[in-house]
Amino acid sequence: MNNDLTASLISTVVGTKLQGRGAIYVAQNFRFTAPVKAGDTICIHGGEVVVKGDALLLVPTRGAFTGSCD
Repeated sequence: MNNDLTASLISTVVGTKLQGRGAIYVAQNFRFTAPVKAGDTICIHGGEVVVKGDALLLVPTRGAFTGSCD
């Protein structure tokens, strides 16, 4: 798999699964440390590190809770 496709998979997951309402995915910075081939499984637990980096998200602040817990 091309490293560009790996990066797009990461940005898709961050952009669609990890953001909250009103959040903006601003930037990403990746450094590929090994190739990812077709059929490889990409996971976040153990195994060989194939990409390192960070992402910047702007997430709106939430207002203080004003309801009741009764």
